[in-house]
Amino acid sequence: MPHATLPSPGLQALILCGPGVSLNTFTSTPRDFPKALVPIANRPMVWYPLDWCHRMGISDITLITPPESRDPIEHALKTHPALTVGLKSRERADVVAPADLTQTTGTGELLRLPEVQKLVRGDFVVLPCDLISELDGSVMVQQWQTLNPPTTNVGGKKKGSGGGVRRKKGGMGVFYPTQGLEGISTKKDETDFLATVAVEAPTVPAPTASVRENVEEVVMCMPTDTLNDKLEEDKGVLRVRQRLIERFGKVKMRMKYRDAHVYIFPKWIMDFAAKNERFDSISEDVLGWWAKSRWQESLIPKLGLDEVLAPHQPSSDEMDDDEEEDEIDAVTLSSTKSTAPPSSSAPQQPSFATRVRPSPTQP
Repeated sequence: MPHATLPSPGLQALILCGPGVSLNTFTSTPRDFPKALVPIANRPMVWYPLDWCHRMGISDITLITPPESRDPIEHALKTHPALTVGLKSRERADVVAPADLTQTTGTGELLRLPEVQKLVRGDFVVLPCDLISELDGSVMVQQWQTLNPPTTNVGGKKKGSGGGVRRKKGGMGVFYPTQGLEGISTKKDETDFLATVAVEAPTVPAPTASVRENVEEVVMCMPTDTLNDKLEEDKGVLRVRQRLIERFGKVKMRMKYRDAHVYIFPKWIMDFAAKNERFDSISEDVLGWWAKSRWQESLIPKLGLDEVLAPHQPSSDEMDDDEEEDEIDAVTLSSTKSTAPPSSSAPQQPSFATRVRPSPTQP
């Protein structure tokens, strides 16, 4: 398995090893042969997302699986040549099997499980175990980092040296076209409904090979089945709130894209999912309601986002650190010293530097 060519981006990776609903012929007994171990080109299916993570520098990887599939996955990680050759012990993935995780648990509910809540310590990536992608993961991470600079402020009252209240990080997901890509997409693929708006153009133009031109902000998303139900209820009319148009002006409606279930999430998403027990799916609920709250402000208190995104309140120990410190004299601590040139009462005759030859007219 190849190693990373870039430094670690500081992200965790959660690979969801759930059941294969469309692979019942091969995965009818997940206790013995889970979907994550189905061979593709002589490698277990889970090798591909593991390889994707290693290439972009992520070594903190956890496979999340139902308890009944834990033993065969752990055995494969220890014995299968494709999952062991060339990997150091610290680069090998861990396996977590939450007690309440079943074969029918939704991905949104999975984020609320105590074992997963305890597992996530910072910003993280969520991947399916059947990911096979030509997109370089480091390209996606770089775009996410560019759009979420650590020093960005949103104004407000100054606090310390920050100059404002720090903006919470956003997320990033991947949607791929279901038409127009030969050998990859077909007209029969399931699709999702997307409403997107343009992101702010960068100050410095992106390089030619950059994917920045394909990055847009999602303001509404739902599976096509949910969209069809809404159209049936409203007799073929899609009702859109006026606030959406007032906020963004130009909104693109897309119906030929599919969610790849590849996400980069900030840490606070775990608190967001924990506060909303009715969230069942990451794609439809977590991402869908988060996108709506960007322009439908009434949803912010209903979803608990006002509490999740509240600025950090310093603890009593942090507040006690405001005492003045002794002033440090940097001059006395410097190892670089300078001395004054020797003084001479006799005037010195100006002359050229030693590397410059005198002219013939010079006395």
